[in-house]
Amino acid sequence: MDDMAVQVRGLALRDIGHRSTRHDTDEKTKDTGGKGLGVEVPERCGKALSHALKGLLALHHLTIDKSKEEERERLKQQIIIEEQHPKMANPYEPIKMDYEPINKKKEPQEHTSRSRRRKRDKKQTKKSGNCLIETNSNVDKNAILIRNKILQWQEPNRDDNFAWKMHLKTLLYEKICLAYATLAEYSYSHEQYGFSLKYIDIASKCQKLLSSMILKSRVVDASCLVGRVGDNFIQISKHWGKLEQFRKQFNTDHEIDAVIRMEIENDLSEEADGVVTDEFDLDISLPTSETEAMVSSCHYYRRASEARRDGASRRAELQRRLASVCNELAVKYMSDAQSVYSKFFAEEDEGSPMAQQYLAQFTAMSKKSSELLDEATEIFERVNDLPNLVLLYCNKARYMRFKAHCDPDGSLAPKSSLYRDAEELYLKSLRVLGSRECCGAASVWDLVCWELSCHLYTKATLLYEHSKDPAEIMESFKHALKYCQLSPGPRQYLYQFRAAMIHTRLGSLYHAQYRSLSPDNDGAKRRALMTLACTNYERSTMMLATLEEVALFLTARLEHVAALEMVPVSSNIKLKSLQNAVELLRQCHSIMKVLRDKEPDEKEQAKPEDDHSVTDELSLLKLYETKLHLMLKSIVQYCRCSNTKDYEKMADSYKRLYLISLKIKKSEDIRSYAASICDVLQAMDEVS
Repeated sequence: MDDMAVQVRGLALRDIGHRSTRHDTDEKTKDTGGKGLGVEVPERCGKALSHALKGLLALHHLTIDKSKEEERERLKQQIIIEEQHPKMANPYEPIKMDYEPINKKKEPQEHTSRSRRRKRDKKQTKKSGNCLIETNSNVDKNAILIRNKILQWQEPNRDDNFAWKMHLKTLLYEKICLAYATLAEYSYSHEQYGFSLKYIDIASKCQKLLSSMILKSRVVDASCLVGRVGDNFIQISKHWGKLEQFRKQFNTDHEIDAVIRMEIENDLSEEADGVVTDEFDLDISLPTSETEAMVSSCHYYRRASEARRDGASRRAELQRRLASVCNELAVKYMSDAQSVYSKFFAEEDEGSPMAQQYLAQFTAMSKKSSELLDEATEIFERVNDLPNLVLLYCNKARYMRFKAHCDPDGSLAPKSSLYRDAEELYLKSLRVLGSRECCGAASVWDLVCWELSCHLYTKATLLYEHSKDPAEIMESFKHALKYCQLSPGPRQYLYQFRAAMIHTRLGSLYHAQYRSLSPDNDGAKRRALMTLACTNYERSTMMLATLEEVALFLTARLEHVAALEMVPVSSNIKLKSLQNAVELLRQCHSIMKVLRDKEPDEKEQAKPEDDHSVTDELSLLKLYETKLHLMLKSIVQYCRCSNTKDYEKMADSYKRLYLISLKIKKSEDIRSYAASICDVLQAMDEVS
């Protein structure tokens, strides 16, 4: 470096003559010592930065006759004059244009071989200005935009060292900014987000200097550069486990990087002309938490959107990215608030300082979640992004449900209002999408329908547990049943299970209403209620049998039998009801086989959710046996009350079935107990 300083010191640009560009066409030189520019992006950019840095250091030794302030003011005035009086053609002199005849005479071509012609045509094709090669380009549309055309200044006077220095310095910093922007994109595409942020930080400082010098220049687009910072922060939040790796990348500086940083800082204090713009003042630092990373991403997306003054499509893309991060951050705040509320709920004294602290945190997080969801909704509505808008409506509805569930007041009126708002948002989402076949986003439609079904089922279940109005409860369950999609699909099992539970509870509600009415005064209404109860029980058991939910099937079937058992003895259909009850119990043969063949190591699953139902499979089997004995015995006793021969034959037939049912062997082993019931049911089928 000292030798170079000795050679350059005192050197004036006027001493450099115009180098001749003529070369002897017969002489060809080849540099065999160099290794070329390299193939990888980091290698090429590293060489470019190294050369640019040498140029910056060499400019330190360029002699200037006058003081910097005088030269700076003189150059500024010169630029203003050139801008106000641009060079133009003389209106009294014609512009020289080369004349070419329309009909050119074709010169005779020498005979060339086919291979040479192909090579020549190939070279001409490469030299032609065909731009279609970028048709299938996979370049990231969100990448940092580089200015396509470098501004060309008028060549300064060779006796004006200061103008040449500023001119060359601007060109060198342009190359440095370009190299760091390229490295930032390369690092981002290779998931090296720490390196990407470091290179963006240097590129932003370099561009800040270029925007503040006398010869102002713009290499990178501010909105793309700042937007890429937001991209890096959201990616860091998604790869939070690699934070230390990203931190090491961000804090690792090459020797060239450190020297270039120093040069930029020195020139910012010396060469800056007027007020320094804060458009590229990024102040990047790595976050300390996942939430902070997402908040920083939102901050930089907002700055990028504000910096994009032209290009509606690119600004809309930035807005979409901002709304997406706002949505994710809102969901995170919602989840954190739910965890805090669990801690508040676990406190014995809700008035204690710790409980009040939890409540304050819950309120703050809930408010932030609501504000972010509103902001994201406004953005997606503005850019008319319907699929994302629909998903955001779903998240807002989920927020309403979350707020209703975690409301510390506990009053029913606000919760009902929140549930209605959530339902309206789900229905609004479906209206925006339209029909499933025509919306073009079937997966989104299925998700919205599933969320709505969950919401309506939860609401109906809460009413079932707390409300005293049977009509309101039944209407809620019917509304929830309407959105159970039983057609084949990934959620078919869940929909069928939910529909089966709804039918079971509807049967229980109709059964309860049947018991509450008087047999003497409300005969027609009781018969209608009995029909509805039996219909819902039947539908429930059919679905549960398909799903092989043994405990739930037996619970619904035994409730169905109990309903038939309640028909008054004086009724003409008493015998028919008892016979139907026995037939229902005998139809349990297939489900008993499932229980018999269940592996010993399988865990008991699918506990009934009804508080009035028996949850233990062994107890259900005992109750099943008791009901079977009771129904058969009741039919025998009913038939003996009549003296007709038909009833006597029927009594003998059911008596034989009753005797067979007594062969069931009780056991504490569920599989053995179920096997004994299967044998008895098989014997009954052989008899009748």
